[in-house]
Amino acid sequence: MTKPITLPVALAVALGAACSTQPAVSPTPAPAPATVEVAARRDSLPVPPGFARAIARGTRTRTGEPGPRYWQQWARYTLEATLDPRTKRLTGSGRIRYFNRSPDTLATVAVHLYQNLFKPGAARNEEVPETQGMALSRLVAQGTTLSATSPRETSPGYSIEGTIATLRLPRPMLPGDSLDIEAAWSFEVPPDGAPRM
Repeated sequence: MTKPITLPVALAVALGAACSTQPAVSPTPAPAPATVEVAARRDSLPVPPGFARAIARGTRTRTGEPGPRYWQQWARYTLEATLDPRTKRLTGSGRIRYFNRSPDTLATVAVHLYQNLFKPGAARNEEVPETQGMALSRLVAQGTTLSATSPRETSPGYSIEGTIATLRLPRPMLPGDSLDIEAAWSFEVPPDGAPRM
């Protein structure tokens, strides 16, 4: 004895129509999307000056998508780190090769120091356990050792504001050029469950 097969109604109707000898009736075409109206509304929106400059440079299109001259910076790096479970201290070092893919000559490069979120007095949106943040023990760019200085300083060095270290380079980095950075750092690992770990 064979068991009858139950098909969903929509599938059965579709199969019946496909097997029918009568010509299929074309469904009424859906109305065309109002792309002209949407484009007209989009073109009438105000464009912020910075975004207008990006459109003019060709790095963005009016829709917000990347333009033909869009670029992104890029880095290649090697990191080493050790963790002392007794003191909860992570000590690390790294070599970074930073590639300037922008059309601009760069006098400074910004580096994130995410662990400074835990430093006393750091700006943050939620309560986090406090540590002393990240301690930089060595920072070298273009073969020159950089020292911590004031953000207003213009000579080679670096300054830290919150979680950002701004490196003022010994020589400006030209478009298409690369930069070697060496760094050594340490920080106390915050308790389990803290963000940015």
